[in-house]
Amino acid sequence: MAPKPPPAKGPAAPAKRPQRPPTKLELCLSGYNCATLGVLMLFCLFLYTLWYISLCAVEKAKRDPLRHAVAQIRHYMISRNAEYGTLNDTAIILEAEKMSRELLPWAEKIKEIQAEIADIHYKLNHRWMSYRGHLYLFSFDSVSLHNTIKLCKQSKAYVADIQDNDEEAFLEEAIRHKHGSYYIGLVYNNKEWTWHHTDGKALNTYWKEGEPRNSRSNKCARLANACNTKLHCWYTVPCSLLARGICKKKPEDKWIN
Repeated sequence: MAPKPPPAKGPAAPAKRPQRPPTKLELCLSGYNCATLGVLMLFCLFLYTLWYISLCAVEKAKRDPLRHAVAQIRHYMISRNAEYGTLNDTAIILEAEKMSRELLPWAEKIKEIQAEIADIHYKLNHRWMSYRGHLYLFSFDSVSLHNTIKLCKQSKAYVADIQDNDEEAFLEEAIRHKHGSYYIGLVYNNKEWTWHHTDGKALNTYWKEGEPRNSRSNKCARLANACNTKLHCWYTVPCSLLARGICKKKPEDKWIN
Protein backbone atom coordinates (compact mmCIF):
# COMPACT_ATOMS: atom_id res chain seq x y z
CA MET A 1 0.00 0.00 0.00
CA ALA A 2 1.46 3.36 -1.06
CA PRO A 3 2.29 5.96 1.66
CA LYS A 4 0.02 8.91 2.05
CA PRO A 5 1.42 12.25 0.86
CA PRO A 6 2.05 14.84 3.59
CA PRO A 7 -0.70 17.34 4.04
CA ALA A 8 -0.26 20.56 2.08
CA LYS A 9 1.18 23.45 4.14
CA GLY A 10 -0.65 26.74 4.18
CA PRO A 11 1.06 30.18 4.21
CA ALA A 12 3.58 30.53 7.06
CA ALA A 13 2.42 32.65 10.00
CA PRO A 14 4.49 35.82 10.49
CA ALA A 15 7.12 35.51 13.20
CA LYS A 16 6.39 37.50 16.36
CA ARG A 17 8.82 40.36 17.01
CA PRO A 18 10.09 40.60 20.55
CA GLN A 19 8.50 43.51 22.37
CA ARG A 20 10.87 46.49 23.08
CA PRO A 21 10.96 47.48 26.73
CA PRO A 22 9.59 51.01 27.29
CA THR A 23 12.15 53.79 27.78
CA LYS A 24 12.39 55.80 30.98
CA LEU A 25 10.82 58.77 29.25
CA GLU A 26 7.90 56.63 28.07
CA LEU A 27 7.46 55.23 31.54
CA CYS A 28 7.56 58.72 32.98
CA LEU A 29 5.00 60.04 30.51
CA SER A 30 2.72 57.03 30.64
CA GLY A 31 -0.61 57.91 32.07
CA TYR A 32 -0.55 61.52 30.77
CA ASN A 33 -2.79 62.62 27.97
CA CYS A 34 -1.69 64.88 25.11
CA ALA A 35 -2.92 68.09 26.77
CA THR A 36 -0.96 67.42 29.91
CA LEU A 37 2.17 66.66 27.89
CA GLY A 38 1.74 69.89 25.96
CA VAL A 39 1.53 71.88 29.20
CA LEU A 40 4.69 70.17 30.50
CA MET A 41 6.56 70.98 27.29
CA LEU A 42 5.48 74.63 27.47
CA PHE A 43 6.62 74.84 31.10
CA CYS A 44 10.00 73.37 30.21
CA LEU A 45 10.31 75.84 27.35
CA PHE A 46 9.47 78.69 29.74
CA LEU A 47 12.17 77.57 32.19
CA TYR A 48 14.71 77.32 29.38
CA THR A 49 13.81 80.84 28.21
CA LEU A 50 14.27 82.24 31.73
CA TRP A 51 17.66 80.52 32.01
CA TYR A 52 18.78 81.90 28.64
CA ILE A 53 17.66 85.43 29.54
CA SER A 54 19.51 85.30 32.87
CA LEU A 55 22.65 84.02 31.12
CA CYS A 56 22.49 86.89 28.64
CA ALA A 57 22.05 89.38 31.51
CA VAL A 58 25.15 87.99 33.25
CA GLU A 59 27.21 88.27 30.08
CA LYS A 60 25.96 91.81 29.50
CA ALA A 61 26.91 92.76 33.08
CA LYS A 62 30.42 91.44 32.44
CA ARG A 63 30.83 93.38 29.22
CA ASP A 64 29.31 96.69 30.33
CA PRO A 65 32.36 97.80 32.40
CA LEU A 66 34.60 97.01 29.42
CA ARG A 67 32.39 99.02 27.07
CA HIS A 68 32.34 101.86 29.59
CA ALA A 69 36.12 101.79 29.89
CA VAL A 70 36.58 101.81 26.12
CA ALA A 71 34.15 104.73 25.85
CA GLN A 72 36.13 106.69 28.45
CA ILE A 73 39.41 105.97 26.63
CA ARG A 74 37.87 107.10 23.35
CA HIS A 75 36.54 110.30 24.94
CA TYR A 76 39.93 111.10 26.49
CA MET A 77 41.90 110.43 23.31
CA ILE A 78 39.54 112.48 21.15
CA SER A 79 39.73 115.33 23.67
CA ARG A 80 43.50 115.37 23.12
CA ASN A 81 43.34 115.00 19.36
CA ALA A 82 40.12 115.26 17.36
CA GLU A 83 41.64 113.13 14.57
CA TYR A 84 41.29 110.08 16.81
CA GLY A 85 37.53 110.30 16.24
CA THR A 86 37.96 108.56 12.88
CA LEU A 87 39.57 105.49 14.45
CA ASN A 88 37.75 102.37 15.59
CA ASP A 89 37.94 101.14 19.19
CA THR A 90 40.86 98.79 18.55
CA ALA A 91 42.96 101.53 16.96
CA ILE A 92 42.05 103.95 19.76
CA ILE A 93 43.22 101.45 22.39
CA LEU A 94 46.52 100.89 20.54
CA GLU A 95 47.14 104.65 20.46
CA ALA A 96 46.29 104.90 24.16
CA GLU A 97 48.75 102.07 24.90
CA LYS A 98 51.53 103.96 23.08
CA MET A 99 50.74 107.07 25.11
CA SER A 100 50.73 105.10 28.38
CA ARG A 101 54.22 103.76 27.63
CA GLU A 102 55.43 107.33 27.11
CA LEU A 103 53.83 108.45 30.39
CA LEU A 104 55.09 105.50 32.45
CA PRO A 105 58.42 107.15 33.42
CA TRP A 106 56.51 110.22 34.58
CA ALA A 107 54.21 108.05 36.67
CA GLU A 108 57.27 106.53 38.38
CA LYS A 109 58.64 110.03 38.98
CA ILE A 110 55.34 111.05 40.58
CA LYS A 111 55.54 108.03 42.91
CA GLU A 112 59.04 109.06 43.94
CA ILE A 113 57.91 112.63 44.60
CA GLN A 114 54.96 111.41 46.65
CA ALA A 115 57.29 109.18 48.69
CA GLU A 116 59.66 112.11 49.25
CA ILE A 117 56.79 114.37 50.34
CA ALA A 118 55.53 111.66 52.72
CA ASP A 119 59.04 111.32 54.19
CA ILE A 120 59.34 115.08 54.72
CA HIS A 121 55.87 115.23 56.27
CA TYR A 122 56.78 112.39 58.64
CA LYS A 123 60.04 114.07 59.68
CA LEU A 124 58.38 117.42 60.36
CA ASN A 125 55.93 115.64 62.65
CA HIS A 126 58.70 113.73 64.46
CA ARG A 127 61.12 116.28 65.95
CA TRP A 128 62.74 117.49 62.71
CA MET A 129 63.05 121.24 62.05
CA SER A 130 63.24 123.01 58.70
CA TYR A 131 65.51 125.90 57.82
CA ARG A 132 66.33 127.33 54.38
CA GLY A 133 65.34 124.21 52.47
CA HIS A 134 67.08 121.77 54.84
CA LEU A 135 65.79 119.52 57.61
CA TYR A 136 67.53 119.13 60.97
CA LEU A 137 67.19 116.49 63.69
CA PHE A 138 68.56 117.14 67.17
CA SER A 139 68.95 113.59 68.44
CA PHE A 140 68.05 112.43 71.96
CA ASP A 141 70.62 109.61 71.98
CA SER A 142 74.04 110.17 73.55
CA VAL A 143 76.50 108.27 71.37
CA SER A 144 79.96 108.62 69.85
CA LEU A 145 80.51 110.48 66.60
CA HIS A 146 80.77 107.15 64.75
CA ASN A 147 77.31 106.12 65.96
CA THR A 148 75.97 109.61 65.30
CA ILE A 149 77.00 109.18 61.67
CA LYS A 150 75.17 105.84 61.55
CA LEU A 151 72.09 107.36 63.17
CA CYS A 152 71.95 110.11 60.57
CA LYS A 153 72.45 107.70 57.67
CA GLN A 154 69.45 105.68 58.85
CA SER A 155 67.36 108.80 58.17
CA LYS A 156 69.08 109.42 54.79
CA ALA A 157 70.86 112.40 56.33
CA TYR A 158 74.38 113.29 57.45
CA VAL A 159 76.00 114.91 60.48
CA ALA A 160 75.39 118.62 60.12
CA ASP A 161 77.84 120.88 58.37
CA ILE A 162 77.59 124.64 58.86
CA GLN A 163 77.91 126.69 55.71
CA ASP A 164 77.56 130.29 56.88
CA ASN A 165 76.82 132.63 59.79
CA ASP A 166 73.05 132.40 59.38
CA GLU A 167 73.03 128.62 59.66
CA GLU A 168 75.38 128.72 62.65
CA ALA A 169 73.16 131.27 64.39
CA PHE A 170 70.09 129.10 63.69
CA LEU A 171 71.71 126.01 65.23
CA GLU A 172 72.99 127.92 68.25
CA GLU A 173 69.48 129.22 68.94
CA ALA A 174 67.88 125.81 68.33
CA ILE A 175 69.98 124.05 71.01
CA ARG A 176 70.18 126.94 73.47
CA HIS A 177 67.50 125.43 75.73
CA LYS A 178 68.37 121.79 75.07
CA HIS A 179 70.47 119.51 77.28
CA GLY A 180 74.19 119.10 76.56
CA SER A 181 76.33 119.82 73.53
CA TYR A 182 75.92 118.32 70.06
CA TYR A 183 78.28 116.65 67.64
CA ILE A 184 78.66 118.39 64.28
CA GLY A 185 80.29 116.76 61.29
CA LEU A 186 83.75 118.19 61.84
CA VAL A 187 86.84 116.03 62.35
CA TYR A 188 90.57 116.55 62.34
CA ASN A 189 92.48 115.17 59.34
CA ASN A 190 95.87 113.87 60.52
CA LYS A 191 97.31 113.70 57.02
CA GLU A 192 96.45 117.27 56.06
CA TRP A 193 96.58 118.70 59.59
CA THR A 194 93.30 120.50 59.00
CA TRP A 195 89.66 120.29 60.12
CA HIS A 196 87.21 118.96 57.57
CA HIS A 197 83.62 117.87 57.43
CA THR A 198 83.07 114.10 57.55
CA ASP A 199 82.28 114.05 53.80
CA GLY A 200 85.51 115.86 52.98
CA LYS A 201 84.24 119.41 52.41
CA ALA A 202 86.16 122.24 54.05
CA LEU A 203 83.96 124.56 56.12
CA ASN A 204 83.87 127.89 57.85
CA THR A 205 84.80 127.53 61.52
CA TYR A 206 83.19 129.02 64.63
CA TRP A 207 85.59 128.06 67.40
CA LYS A 208 85.39 129.19 70.97
CA GLU A 209 88.29 131.26 72.25
CA GLY A 210 91.33 129.00 72.67
CA GLU A 211 90.00 126.34 70.32
CA PRO A 212 90.87 124.08 68.61
CA ARG A 213 93.25 122.56 71.11
CA ASN A 214 95.36 119.43 71.39
CA SER A 215 94.32 117.93 68.05
CA ARG A 216 96.17 114.69 68.81
CA SER A 217 93.48 113.53 71.25
CA ASN A 218 90.59 115.92 70.57
CA LYS A 219 89.73 115.16 66.96
CA CYS A 220 85.98 115.89 66.91
CA ALA A 221 83.98 119.08 67.30
CA ARG A 222 80.80 119.84 69.21
CA LEU A 223 78.44 122.77 69.26
CA ALA A 224 77.96 123.99 72.83
CA ASN A 225 74.44 124.74 74.00
CA ALA A 226 75.65 127.07 76.74
CA CYS A 227 77.50 129.61 74.63
CA ASN A 228 77.76 133.26 75.61
CA THR A 229 79.60 134.42 72.48
CA LYS A 230 77.54 134.10 69.31
CA LEU A 231 79.23 132.47 66.31
CA HIS A 232 82.01 131.19 68.60
CA CYS A 233 80.53 128.02 70.09
CA TRP A 234 82.60 125.11 68.76
CA TYR A 235 85.01 123.15 70.94
CA THR A 236 87.07 119.99 70.53
CA VAL A 237 86.59 116.61 72.26
CA PRO A 238 87.69 112.99 71.78
CA CYS A 239 85.41 111.34 69.20
CA SER A 240 84.62 108.44 71.54
CA LEU A 241 82.87 110.59 74.13
CA LEU A 242 79.09 110.26 74.24
CA ALA A 243 76.91 113.18 73.23
CA ARG A 244 73.91 114.04 71.12
CA GLY A 245 74.25 114.95 67.47
CA ILE A 246 72.70 117.13 64.77
CA CYS A 247 71.56 115.39 61.58
CA LYS A 248 71.00 117.42 58.43
CA LYS A 249 69.10 116.46 55.29
CA LYS A 250 69.25 118.48 52.12
CA PRO A 251 67.03 118.08 49.03
CA GLU A 252 68.26 115.38 46.68
CA ASP A 253 70.04 116.70 43.59
CA LYS A 254 67.53 115.02 41.25
CA TRP A 255 64.73 117.23 42.62
CA ILE A 256 66.86 120.35 42.21
CA ASN A 257 68.13 119.56 38.72
